[in-house]
Amino acid sequence: TSFTNLPAIAVGSSPQGVVIHPDGSYAYVTNFGSGSVSVIDVATDTVVETLNVGANPLELVASPVGDRLYVVNSLDQTISVIDINATSATFHTVVASAPTTRSTKGAAISPDGSQAWVRAVSS
Repeated sequence: TSFTNLPAIAVGSSPQGVVIHPDGSYAYVTNFGSGSVSVIDVATDTVVETLNVGANPLELVASPVGDRLYVVNSLDQTISVIDINATSATFHTVVASAPTTRSTKGAAISPDGSQAWVRAVSS
């Protein structure tokens, strides 16, 4: 196997995490310094949207069924929920925010998309 470097794609400040939509159409990048998520069209390798989320987003995880993206915002101790269902009226919109009560650093989601786990930093 070999790898090829492609040209860089400019996103927000201090990019951290990246995840691909389950159908392969979009890549999502957390921008730690910008408090945002860059949405990249995989077919064209271009940023098509920038979504504002909480402070210092680190990681993100896509629901395997392709309907939600969960963004871990470490500084403001929240999870932002983004609609990633292309048939939805709220596609690529932050539809919810949930407190975590602690600074969070990571997340995982169950294979059926019914449960999400976050890794919190102990005080």
